[in-house]
Amino acid sequence: MADEGDDVPDRAKRFAGRLSREGLLTADADGRQVRQSLDDLNQRLRYVLGEYDETPESMPLPYELAAA
Repeated sequence: MADEGDDVPDRAKRFAGRLSREGLLTADADGRQVRQSLDDLNQRLRYVLGEYDETPESMPLPYELAAA
């Protein structure tokens, strides 16, 4: 299991690089910051699809991932 502030897994590095180029992450973002950006993007998409009446605010994710 990854520790707090874990490095970005290899499978997510390309995606994190894209978010960084678009200004949504810093180049040195850790795994938690990548997860936060993904959650924020998900909430924006749900707003666009009409699930929310107003643009949702970013809600901080828990630091630890839940065990599967």
